[in-house]
Amino acid sequence: MGTVSPLLMLFSTSLVLGPKFSRDQELMAQITSHVMGIEEILGEFDKYPRILRPLVWGFSPVCRAFRSNASILKEKLIPEIRRRVALLRSGESAADDLTMLTVFLKQALKDGLLTKEQSPSDDMQFESLSMKSLFHIYEVWGPIVPLLIALLSRIMDSPEYVEDLREEVSGALASADGWDSDFLANTPKLESFTRETLRLNVAISGRCLLRHQTLHSGSVRPS
Repeated sequence: MGTVSPLLMLFSTSLVLGPKFSRDQELMAQITSHVMGIEEILGEFDKYPRILRPLVWGFSPVCRAFRSNASILKEKLIPEIRRRVALLRSGESAADDLTMLTVFLKQALKDGLLTKEQSPSDDMQFESLSMKSLFHIYEVWGPIVPLLIALLSRIMDSPEYVEDLREEVSGALASADGWDSDFLANTPKLESFTRETLRLNVAISGRCLLRHQTLHSGSVRPS
């Protein structure tokens, strides 16, 4: 999975911020450090009682390095947020911009978190939105790697499904001339296999079925 994880980080960044940002190697290194740092921060907090967490956040070298990197990222992201908000406020169409960041900004304008005109509160909101965007990269990236591991483990345990799944996926890709947003709707076997994998081994939380389970119908759920 050493190759898969960086590829998924590129995909997550493209989805949230846009492809231009995922092509910036220095920025990607900083985003990767930030995303990995979230797990490190949680691990650091777990070492101490909850009451001490404010002190841990303030003085732990891990937390200080995380905050320093976050400050650098904010300096890079806030000008882009400011630019996109200016376009949206001017009424320019952004129909072709389907990134999550622009969706956040449109929703913020709709909900009143951002005003229709330039406001003194903009800087505070832009900083909050930059952190929200970075966290969503983590949320997109985080579950995919363990899900892929779970799917690969399950298919290795049940190789009899390989040919059927390969045939269905190949057919769906050919009929759509590549990837399509309705891909899973056209691959019911893959969707069923994924759902069953998640039910038996919830990749995000690490839950799994520990023993074979016999159902009322007489069929057996493998562990």
